[in-house]
Amino acid sequence: MIISAVAILISYFGAGLAFIEEIPLPSDYEQCLDTQYRRTDLTRSVGYHVYWRCKQKSAMRYAMESGTNMTYEEYRYMISLLPPRNLFFSSGFKDFHHPNAEPRIRKEYRRMTESERNAYHHAINLLKRIPLGKSNRYDVLAAIHQGGAIGVAHEGPNFLGWHRVYLLIYENALRQVVPGVTVPYFAGELDGRMRDSKKSVLFSEKFLGTGRGAVRTGPFRNFKTESGPLVRNIAEDGQLWTDEGLERILNQSSVADITTPNAADENSIERQHDDIHGWLGGGVGQIGELEESSQDPVFFNLHAYVDFIFERFRDRLLLRGKDPADDYPKNFGDERHSPTARMGFGNILNYEGYSNGLASVVHYEPVPTCSKAKPYCGSKYLVCNTRANPCRCESRTTAQVRRMQSRNKDDFDDEDTCETNEAMQNRYRCDQSNDIRKFVFVPVEVISRRPPEKSTYNSYPVFNSKVYTKLGDIYSPKTYGIDDMLPTGKCATYTRCENEYTPSAGKIFVEANGLNYQGQYTDFAVIDTRLALSSSTSYVAVKSPEIGKTEVLLSARDVCGRMCKAYCRHFTPTGTEYRLCNGAIRVTSQAPKLYGRNYGENVIDLWKLPLGGSCPTFQREQVAVKFFCDFKSDWLWGTSQNPYNGRSNLRDQLIMTDNNLVSDPFGMRINHHVLQAIGK
Repeated sequence: MIISAVAILISYFGAGLAFIEEIPLPSDYEQCLDTQYRRTDLTRSVGYHVYWRCKQKSAMRYAMESGTNMTYEEYRYMISLLPPRNLFFSSGFKDFHHPNAEPRIRKEYRRMTESERNAYHHAINLLKRIPLGKSNRYDVLAAIHQGGAIGVAHEGPNFLGWHRVYLLIYENALRQVVPGVTVPYFAGELDGRMRDSKKSVLFSEKFLGTGRGAVRTGPFRNFKTESGPLVRNIAEDGQLWTDEGLERILNQSSVADITTPNAADENSIERQHDDIHGWLGGGVGQIGELEESSQDPVFFNLHAYVDFIFERFRDRLLLRGKDPADDYPKNFGDERHSPTARMGFGNILNYEGYSNGLASVVHYEPVPTCSKAKPYCGSKYLVCNTRANPCRCESRTTAQVRRMQSRNKDDFDDEDTCETNEAMQNRYRCDQSNDIRKFVFVPVEVISRRPPEKSTYNSYPVFNSKVYTKLGDIYSPKTYGIDDMLPTGKCATYTRCENEYTPSAGKIFVEANGLNYQGQYTDFAVIDTRLALSSSTSYVAVKSPEIGKTEVLLSARDVCGRMCKAYCRHFTPTGTEYRLCNGAIRVTSQAPKLYGRNYGENVIDLWKLPLGGSCPTFQREQVAVKFFCDFKSDWLWGTSQNPYNGRSNLRDQLIMTDNNLVSDPFGMRINHHVLQAIGK
C-alpha cells in the first residue's frame, strides 16, 4: 500500500512538472455528449458533427456570461423591422396587403440578374456603413443571432420559425435602404455536384468573394466584424446539401419528423444545415460558429434556402391534407421551444413562426433544373451536365466563366486548372481582440492509421521477376497482418469522403477551443496515407498562459469528419507514457513550459538544433498531447458510457510510450506482433 501511494504521488507530482495537465471536461460538454450518446452513434452520425454541436452549446454559455445586451435604440430599430403583427393571424398575402401588391420573389443566387445582384450587394454595404449605437445597422442585426438567442433558435422546432422571422427582419432592413431587394438563396447541391466545389463561381468577385482565407475580393472584401477579419475556409469541413438528403427531409410526414428532438439525424433539416455551416467555415471562419455566423452575409443566403426547404415541406403537408400552421410539434423538448414561448422578437410567440400569413410574404423561384431536351439552367453561371443521368444543373467554376466569356462558349467544360489555396487562415481571437501576440503554440503529435478509403498504393512486391498484386501493395496493413491489430470501424463520414484520399498526402485537422476564453484555432498535420502508420507534428495556438491560466479543449479529426483519440502525457516512476484522455488541458506559464511564444520558438524547443553540421534531433518529451486516428466507431466521450472506463477491449486501452512504440496495459509491443506477422 505504501509503495502504491508513493507511486501515485510521484506520478501526480511529475504530471505537475509539465505545467500542461489534463483537466476534466466541462459539465456542459459532458452533459451534451452523454445526450448525444443516447440519441445516436458514430456509425450514423459523423463524429465531428456530434462534437461541433456540443462545442456550439458551450460557446453559447460562454457568450451569455460575457456578452452585452442590446441597447434601447438598437431594440427599437429591430422592432421597426418586424412584419406587421396581424399578418401572423391572416390566412394569406392578399388578406393583409394592398390588392395590387405582389409577394417577394427569392431566387437562387446565380439566377439573379446583374442589376438585382448589384443592388443586393449595395444594400448590405449600406447597412454596414450606416451608424447605429456603437456600431452599424448590419452588425446590430448580426448580433441578434448570439448568446441566449442561440438556444431559442436552435435544437428544437422553433429553429424554422425563428429563422423565418429573422430573415424577414434582415430583408426589411435591406429594403429600407434599397427598395425591392430580396435575399437570394444558396442551393448548395448545385455546388456539391461539381467535381471540385472549392472552385465554384459563387466564391468569386461577382458573388460572395474569397472562399478560402481572409475575404479580400468581392462585395464584402475587407469586411471587419466583431470577431475580427471576415474569414472562410470552404470545403474542408462539413458537406453541402445532397439530393438524397433533401428528399429524406421532404418525404417525412410531419414537422416533428424533421426537427429536434424527434428527428433522426439523417432526416433533420437542422442537422443538414449544420453541415453547410461547417463546409463554409472550415474550422476557422465566422460562418462555421453559430455564435458568429451571422457576421458573414452568406449566413442569410444559407438560411434563405433552409426557409425554402421548409416552404416546400409545408406544400407537401398541404397535399396530404394537413394545415402546416397547426403542425408545431407537441414534443418540443427544451422549454424555450414551447409553442407559446416568446421568440425574442417583441411579443411574437414560437408557434406564430409557422403562420400561413407569414409564409405568404415570400415566394421562391424553383431550384434550376435541366434536361437533354432543354439543357439550360437559366444562368450563365450554371451549366447543365448532360453526362449525368438524369441531367442536372451544376455551378460553373470561376475559370469556366472566364474561358466561356473569352471564347463565347456555353457548353459543359469540366477541365479546370485553377489552383486553390490550401492554407488555414486563423483569426487569433482571444475574447474581445484579435492579436497573435496573445497566443502561444503547443506542439501535438498526430499518429494515423492508413485511412480505409486508401485501398491501394500502386507499388507491389516482386517475386521471381513477377509483380504480385493479390498480396496487397508494399505498405498495405493487410500485407503484414497489421489490419488485425489495428482494425477500423464503419464510421459515418461526409459524402465527399471518397474523393479525399486520392493523393498520398492527407490532412488531420487539429483544433483548440477555449474553455475559459472565447477563441479557437485550427490547423492540420500532413500524413502519409500510403503507410500503415504515419506520424506528423502540428502546432495549435492557445491563449497565452502569461496573461492568465489557459484552459482549452484540443481535438483532432480527419478530412472525412472522423474524430481521433487524444492521449495526454503522464510521468511515472519508470518514465513517461501517454494515456487516453479527453483532450481538455490546463496550460500555465511555469517552467518547464511545453509551448512556444511563436512558431520559431517551438522549432527551437522541439528540435535539438545542432551547432555544427550534425542532424537535428526531435525531442518528443516536449509534446504533451498526441492524437491517434484509428478510424474506429467507438464512442469517444462521455462519463458513464465511456468505454475506456473499464477494460472491455484490450486494443482500446492502448498506451503510447515515450519511445513511440504502442503497447497495451500488459506491456506487449505491437512491433513484436508485426514481426510475427511478417514471419508468417
